[in-house]
Amino acid sequence: MKILGIVGTRRSGKTTTITMLIEELKKRGYKVGTIKTINCPVFSMDDPSSNTARHKKAGADFAVARGKGETDISYPRSMGQNEIIDRIKNEDIDYLILEGDLSTGVPRIVCGHKEDDVSPRITEKTFLVSGKIADNKDEVLGLKAISAMKDISALCDCVIENVGESSLPISVDEDTSANTLNCHHACEADKKPEPVVAAKYDLDKLTQRQNTDSVKWDENKDVLPMWVADMDFEAAPAIKTAVLKKALEGIYGYTFLPEGFKEAYINWWDKRHGLKMKEEELLFSKSVLAGISCAVKHLTKNGGRIVLLSPIYNHFYLNIRNNNSEVLESKLVYKDNDYTISYDDLENKLSDATVSAMILCNPHNPTGKIWSKNELEKIGDLCKKHGVLVLSDEIHCDITKPGKSYVPFASVSENCRENSITFIAPTKAFNIAGLDSAAVYVPNKDLRKKMIKALEAGETAMGNAFAGVAAVAAFKDSGKWLDDVNVYIDENRRWAEDFLAKNIPEIKVTKGEATYLMWADISAFGLSSKEFCERLKKEQKVWFAAGDEYGSGGEGFIRINLATQRARVEEGLTRLKRGVETFK
Repeated sequence: MKILGIVGTRRSGKTTTITMLIEELKKRGYKVGTIKTINCPVFSMDDPSSNTARHKKAGADFAVARGKGETDISYPRSMGQNEIIDRIKNEDIDYLILEGDLSTGVPRIVCGHKEDDVSPRITEKTFLVSGKIADNKDEVLGLKAISAMKDISALCDCVIENVGESSLPISVDEDTSANTLNCHHACEADKKPEPVVAAKYDLDKLTQRQNTDSVKWDENKDVLPMWVADMDFEAAPAIKTAVLKKALEGIYGYTFLPEGFKEAYINWWDKRHGLKMKEEELLFSKSVLAGISCAVKHLTKNGGRIVLLSPIYNHFYLNIRNNNSEVLESKLVYKDNDYTISYDDLENKLSDATVSAMILCNPHNPTGKIWSKNELEKIGDLCKKHGVLVLSDEIHCDITKPGKSYVPFASVSENCRENSITFIAPTKAFNIAGLDSAAVYVPNKDLRKKMIKALEAGETAMGNAFAGVAAVAAFKDSGKWLDDVNVYIDENRRWAEDFLAKNIPEIKVTKGEATYLMWADISAFGLSSKEFCERLKKEQKVWFAAGDEYGSGGEGFIRINLATQRARVEEGLTRLKRGVETFK
């Protein structure tokens, strides 16, 4: 791969960044070149006083200049920067790295005698390096930006990720003043910039997961698995880069959380969900389930009862029983393919003297229900009234229909905030459950002290070598990937709903707006959920999760995992169609 970079200044800060970037890219096996566009009297790669010479010393394979010089590609001094870019588009390169400045609201990456006349020249092969974001905004003139990074290795990771996966330009340097182009070409004839093409991840790629020790694919290798909550999409590029970088260190001993771990959570929940957290309120846990298990064991009555809104995630039942407690179900009301809470029944269960906690699933698994602020507030008030602690599992919160958002339980009211422990993680949304990384949010100081002891007693307060870096890469650098995944899953859901309505109208689908799980009513066939799924698994080689695993109210339903390639969704539901034809 060739990477061309424009160096738009004589200031040492910029050229040092570019030089260090060249060195790092060369170490990683890339072919790198630079372009000199400023009106500088010296362009030669061999002149030791020139910045271009520094790039050569760093290992640049070539340079391009608007003047004389010993370069692989040379253009006349009279040629404007936009003309150079147009010429370069025809060269055999993969990506063009531009240096720009977003501090004024106008990326100064093209020639112009006045800032007002400057307009960006962005192509599908463009990658923008340098400059601050104007007023700390995430986007300027439609250009996606990432704020200052001093770590050259991290900068290199960022470059590699984006040139490999995206045509979005980004900004990575912090010097806002050192990028003014010293050009004297009028811009009146400049054409309008080409649109920036958004990142596109190949989610249709049929990933090969068999024979990788995958729980989903290798437990029963001759069936199409659509049961366990595990995606078939490769992790976001930034996560892969972070994990590979850590792996290359070659030593995987006891590891502190990386700098920025808590900050990544705090910024994500603030921007995405409107919940403001403080660093001291966040605790590490190996997983959401491990954290809940610690809370059940050490913060609730031994041998007491814990309330669940059923049907609900099956592992809560195991979790509660394995910690010497009992389950007390408050059954959700199912009507018109939707679920509501019976508050009278819920209060009746919460008022039981043996109850000390309630595990809330927000959003709800398996129904895909996003609980409203009003519903959560009622739950919070009832739990506070009866002295019942809320353990809120919010692991599915980032997988929602485009345009929809969930409400963090702790954000709803003072009762909810002070009487709850929230369990969050990047693992479900970013498909990294195997890396064991989660956090526990405990705003109440007294509860937090107890939870710290509980996590330590459960030996879940320290992560593996990859847990922290993967979480940071997910929340800081993989938002676009997640947005694309949510759109893809929503398209899968709409396709599946349409297919079932046309081909198997007996199956009714609930109105899920979150998770990548479809909760489907198969009661019309007169078979138990277990028998229904076992027959499909045996006869049609497709595996869905039986609804009776999810407690009271789950009988007569199946759970279908839609977080896979469309081709597999189509194949799985086609097998379902063939199967129900034999049931009839």
